[in-house]
Amino acid sequence: MKAAVLYKPGKPLVLEERNIPKIEKGEALVRVVRTCLCGTDLKIWDGTINTPLPLVPGHEVAGKIVDAAPANDHEKEIIETIKKEYNENVLIYMYIGCNQCYYCRSGEKQLCPRVKRIGFDVDGGFAEYIKVPIINLVPLPNSLDYDAAILADAGETVYRAFKKMPQRPGATIVIMGSGGLGSFAILLAKLLGYQVVTIDVIDEKLLYAKELGSDYIFKAQDKENAVVLADEILRTIGERVYAFIDFVGNAYSQEVAMNVLDKKGYILQIGYSSKETYNRISIQKLLWYEYNI
Repeated sequence: MKAAVLYKPGKPLVLEERNIPKIEKGEALVRVVRTCLCGTDLKIWDGTINTPLPLVPGHEVAGKIVDAAPANDHEKEIIETIKKEYNENVLIYMYIGCNQCYYCRSGEKQLCPRVKRIGFDVDGGFAEYIKVPIINLVPLPNSLDYDAAILADAGETVYRAFKKMPQRPGATIVIMGSGGLGSFAILLAKLLGYQVVTIDVIDEKLLYAKELGSDYIFKAQDKENAVVLADEILRTIGERVYAFIDFVGNAYSQEVAMNVLDKKGYILQIGYSSKETYNRISIQKLLWYEYNI
């Protein structure tokens, strides 16, 4: 099979021939039909995220089961159901947990102390075939095509973030950064009944945010003075905001958040960089106004 392999951070992936993976008990072999390039893949590529190398990246994967070796009746039922009801089409859940610790048993495999991540710690979907644990197969509904299916990871990331706060339809929220995840956030926020303020530095992204339903758009121009932008937002909308959803994750976005958030407001931190810290979050405001991060 063909696979795109990362050998050294910052260098082009190498397209090479590899043997099709051999599955063991409890695993399935999936023919990759679609895989998505995520912003996190770029962090793996440039070395921001440290991973074992060589590595086949790719953690947003959809495909079709071509072989399986169920280890028990539960796994056998999973395979039979996917074959019978979903035409063997699947998404792949990226976190491989130990299935024994507190976090795995609580449905939080991403926090498992022995977790392995597909496309990070083990080879991922930038290949024609991939082997995965059977319990990591997610049935792909027949109503959803592959192109839409690989966006599930991005959509779920935003959805899970929104679940971190009590919902207040009619309140105002700020979306900082209107890239892929930010676009999902706009759509979800409007479905949930929020008034949406979107901030970005690129005019085209702001225009697209408006098309998606954002009620207000603001361009972050003066990167040295976030207070100027915060004041402009408050003057325009006439109120402080319930939540600040940060897809950027730098000092500037933190400072904007601190100056627009209402009491008991929420900061949902999704964007990040290994070089940034929470050095612009006011501990005094955090305590006095009971902010939630």
